[in-house]
Amino acid sequence: MRLILHPMEQATLQARGAVRVRCLGGTLWITGDDGADRLLENGNTAELPARQVRCLSSVARYKAVDFELDVVPSRRPSRAAAVLRQLRQLL
Repeated sequence: MRLILHPMEQATLQARGAVRVRCLGGTLWITGDDGADRLLENGNTAELPARQVRCLSSVARYKAVDFELDVVPSRRPSRAAAVLRQLRQLL
């Protein structure tokens, strides 16, 4: 999902799963309840863990920030994959 924050604008992000943020233009400031601040500039990416509230801000006074949000695929195997593994062990 592509988003734009106008100069000095903020948005709050709370995702159930992990999210990848990719800055396409401008400077994006990311703060969160974990106390870590991140600044992303054009071409930079960051992966944000699930279930944390994040504040996204455009830090430039006269320039918008353009960025994308993508869901990070779960690294946990699905239930179907676990069942298939068990069947293979039996055969």
